[in-house]
Amino acid sequence: MNPYQERESEFGEQEKPLRDIDGILEEYAKEHKYQLWRNEGNSPSRSMRWSAKKDNHPYVIDYGWQLFVSEREDGYSLCGYISYDDEHNKRYWKMIRFHDGINAQQIPRIIEGIESQIARMLEVEMGELEPAYPDE
Repeated sequence: MNPYQERESEFGEQEKPLRDIDGILEEYAKEHKYQLWRNEGNSPSRSMRWSAKKDNHPYVIDYGWQLFVSEREDGYSLCGYISYDDEHNKRYWKMIRFHDGINAQQIPRIIEGIESQIARMLEVEMGELEPAYPDE
């Protein structure tokens, strides 16, 4: 359980479409041994995270996706992210925007198609990741 789990009720109607798919997400997370997070940050959201080794790469790679209320107030957005920390604790990452402007009725269909988005994330080459904090 993450620290944001207790915050569900404060988001009201804005979170309702996400609560409606919680059962699907819980089953998916359980089946794939992913971590499901709710309401991470300051807005209603659902995230899944997992870690894996990638062939010929010395570090554990962290993967995840997040469905969240768009900052542009045009519905919801779905993004994927990939990251790792090197031996000097320098973080490298890449974000992929899958969908923007998702309305509440589209959320179940988008989540049903998440496998194709995850496949896109797994195809990313480690050389495509950039320093998360370039000024460090």
